[in-house]
Amino acid sequence: MRALIVEDQKKEGEAIEKIVAKVQKTEGTWCGTAEDALALLQTEKFDLFILDVQLPGADGFSLANQIRSQIEYQLTPILFVTGSDRSPLEAFKKYHCYDYIEKPFRQKELYDKLSELILSIAYQKNEPTHSKQEMVCISSRNGDFYLNKDKFLFVEIQNGNAIFYLSDKIIKISGVSLLGVLEDFNDEFVLRCHKSFALNIRRIQSIHSINYRLWAASFEHTEKTADIGLKYYGAVQSAMKRLAASIGGDQ
Repeated sequence: MRALIVEDQKKEGEAIEKIVAKVQKTEGTWCGTAEDALALLQTEKFDLFILDVQLPGADGFSLANQIRSQIEYQLTPILFVTGSDRSPLEAFKKYHCYDYIEKPFRQKELYDKLSELILSIAYQKNEPTHSKQEMVCISSRNGDFYLNKDKFLFVEIQNGNAIFYLSDKIIKISGVSLLGVLEDFNDEFVLRCHKSFALNIRRIQSIHSINYRLWAASFEHTEKTADIGLKYYGAVQSAMKRLAASIGGDQ
């Protein structure tokens, strides 16, 4: 797996390159300008791009546009590194980026994002990094992404992005609808619970009432809760009963 890192600050570029090298089966190539990056694309092949937004000459967004103009890279994941005031939503909507990370970033934050991204790419290439039975393919307008099904807690749709809460991390994917997520999971215990939420019945720790029309589902590993609307409360309760019955029947 090869990542092209475009960062004009040598110290930061080398730091990102070292983090990339720590991710399984991944190597990074670093350059400092958009022009150098485009020259590399003429002779080398890359599986993902890590682009600084603020570059000398053509900026990271302009470079992303030129990368997307090449047929073989129209769906290749792009991760932006930005200290820019320009809205990150611009990157999601116009350049179909996978995600972004803000400067100054923590090494663990970048490592976690890259690990999830590399896992998704490797799975699509059928590289044996995880059992396929553990994964679910999430289809988005930017391509397919793979999540660990057993770790999935719930998803929230927010400003056109799907925010997936897993037991060990949070992942944001653009161009995903709630109905699309449910179709991708195709699981009777992963169901809609609100106009903006869907949850994994298996991972619910508790449910408490907020008011007569709204409840909140709690989970281990996160303080964030999933809303349950009155329209969906009965379906959630029924699914919980079915799950309890199936577990009891297996004992």
